[in-house]
Amino acid sequence: MIIGIDDSGNFETDDLSFFAAALIRPTKYKKIERVFIEWEAQLPDSVRRNGEVKGYLLSSKQLEDFADRVLINNGYGAIKIQTFAVQISEANTGSLLHERDHNIDQLTTGARDIYRNKGKEYIQIATQYEQTAEWLRAKSVKTLYKIKLLGLSIVRSMNLAIMTSVDRDFDKELGAMK
Repeated sequence: MIIGIDDSGNFETDDLSFFAAALIRPTKYKKIERVFIEWEAQLPDSVRRNGEVKGYLLSSKQLEDFADRVLINNGYGAIKIQTFAVQISEANTGSLLHERDHNIDQLTTGARDIYRNKGKEYIQIATQYEQTAEWLRAKSVKTLYKIKLLGLSIVRSMNLAIMTSVDRDFDKELGAMK
């Protein structure tokens, strides 16, 4: 399976933000890509930003046409879609920050108490842990939401790709997963 993931939403308070994952069989990819290119070619420039079609700029009719022509009736089999959403709220933000702080504590404790005391050959690991903790500490809440939801999207999409491939008896294509 080929997995494509994209986000929508601004990941700010009181907004619903999400990632969507599209799963396409490798043997069908080029054919479906042609269908997508044909659909995209008929769109006006007003729905593009930096050359990329933006879903929020599409009309309901254009979105329906995309779902019908590209996702469902493309002539090669429906594309499996999975979405992962989060409601940005104070309660969710509190949990997210608590998790971040816990991860930072684990990284710094591991660096200090385990790897720095094991000898010179472990200094590089300790340094990497400390740098990762500082990197994580510097991230905004918006970025933390994106990291969390993207990680979930990747893992669950890969699981769905494997299950779908095995269930539909094209698991021999799993070696081409990307």
